[in-house]
Amino acid sequence: MRVLFAAAEMTPIAKVGGLADVVGALPIALQRAGVDVRIILPRYEQIDLGKLQANEQGPLNVTVGEGPVVIRVWEGTFPGAQVPLILLEHGGYLSRGPIYFEEGTPEALWAEMRRFLVFQLAVSAYVQRRRWTPDILHCHDWQASLLPLLTRGRVKTLLTIHNLAMPGLWNAQEVRQFLCLKDDELPELTGDGQGKLSLLGLGISTADKLNTVSPTYAQEILTPELGLGLEGLLKKRRNDLSGILNGIDGERFNPAQDPAVAPYDADHLDGKQENRVRLLKRFKLLGNGPVFGFVGRLTDQKGSELIVGARQFFAHHDANLVVLGKGNSTYEDEVRALADALPNATAVIGFDATLAQQIYAGSDFFLMPSRFEPCGLGQLIALRYGAVPIVRATGGLKDTVTDIGEAQGTGIVFRDFTPSAFQQALDRAVTLYADRERFRSTVERGMRQVFSWDRSAATYRALYDKLMSAGKGLSPKRRR
Repeated sequence: MRVLFAAAEMTPIAKVGGLADVVGALPIALQRAGVDVRIILPRYEQIDLGKLQANEQGPLNVTVGEGPVVIRVWEGTFPGAQVPLILLEHGGYLSRGPIYFEEGTPEALWAEMRRFLVFQLAVSAYVQRRRWTPDILHCHDWQASLLPLLTRGRVKTLLTIHNLAMPGLWNAQEVRQFLCLKDDELPELTGDGQGKLSLLGLGISTADKLNTVSPTYAQEILTPELGLGLEGLLKKRRNDLSGILNGIDGERFNPAQDPAVAPYDADHLDGKQENRVRLLKRFKLLGNGPVFGFVGRLTDQKGSELIVGARQFFAHHDANLVVLGKGNSTYEDEVRALADALPNATAVIGFDATLAQQIYAGSDFFLMPSRFEPCGLGQLIALRYGAVPIVRATGGLKDTVTDIGEAQGTGIVFRDFTPSAFQQALDRAVTLYADRERFRSTVERGMRQVFSWDRSAATYRALYDKLMSAGKGLSPKRRR
């Protein structure tokens, strides 16, 4: 079975968010499961071709409304593995600048849209070249969701939705003109009712199979609350929609081998205590109460308003708060203000991979009160590092953390996205921490949880098999 991953990001060579972690880990596990898998993505200017032992292949030719485009093609190997990589290069469209243009101006957003439209045209041309023809084209998020339409009838397609909140929305007429398509050649206009086209909605309509990155999120996006205007399309495709949990790299996230922390495991927790002492000392925090850590983006989605709203809790409890993150400038300012006002709180605005590991290792509890969470990686790392996760019951958080009220509980789970519900969760954490035997058993149980990429790969392999057994891909008529 031959599978081609098409995506905008991949760890470690081109990472912005969690998508990169999936694309950087799942293909390796699939290869172990016997799948002939390759990855195709833009060759961003920061990618060092020498480290990938990349060789140039014959060019690809595509045409857009602005004229013909010649794409350089490089083939190399995934660092530290044997997964082949295909990198598509074009100075004007694909390679120049950051992965995503974050300026937010219309010009920057259109440049980003054009980048991924050209990328998908080039991927379609690559598939048609037939030097190595995939059985399945595995498309990730809106940046690859036009591919099921472009390749219909030639290859089976699976679209993985990592975050429905990023729909790839743009003026439909501009997209048609850029792609040199007629008005009736884009089968589904699903946007805001004002002539906008959602590329993700188009992919939902045209891919052979769909999946999200957790079972609960697959159900949540069928509702108006989290369907974000696409729930109608998704309900029509619900029989083709499944949820598959992401995994975690057990070697990369292993406190027994992590060079950034004092080593420990579930059977020998002395190192965990040493990391706690180091973390408190680094930030000059005092007190014997629990340490609450947060690592992530400071955004509405991640529940930042609940964290900054818990100021009174930390003002009146013998507990420490350590925050590492960046994002919305308002939340950044509020987190700074909280840390300045409280002697038992500290905040680092930005991201530092080493410090992140040290916070996981040194924290007693890990805060992840997300408004919604397609899967989540932070809670999986926290479990692995013995930081009891405090999570809201949504998406992948609900699927991976069991409340301590149950026999095999691994964390503290609350339901409502309200300050009072979060406050109650923090109070439960203090109570749990005071019961040292119960707290230790919760930590040990969490550290022994297994969320491996091999398990995820087995589920994807079963979905691939189901897709292959369904016969030829949908006809253009049925896809509409």
